[in-house]
Amino acid sequence: MDAVQQWIQQLEQSGKTPQEIQVMLYALRNTSAAALNVAILSCFTDAEKTEIEAIVDESQAEQRMQELFQQHTSVTVDQFVQDLQQKFIDGTLKTPAPQN
Repeated sequence: MDAVQQWIQQLEQSGKTPQEIQVMLYALRNTSAAALNVAILSCFTDAEKTEIEAIVDESQAEQRMQELFQQHTSVTVDQFVQDLQQKFIDGTLKTPAPQN
């Protein structure tokens, strides 16, 4: 079972409604996509962006983007997204410290 599925189970067990879980899943997806886009835009050169945009075949463009991303970041796109998702999940599961 992956981290997202475990997280959903934990949310269900903590009494979250299906609607609340859906909102949290949307937030997870949107946060991951936004962070990935920022990472791509900040690490690729203009020439690399132009190169990717010029590739007509979508799967080849995706492959080239992933190759360049790994060259620049030393992690795969999948690893990057998994790490982001894990940090998001960890942040939602933390219980607030008791206030005195």
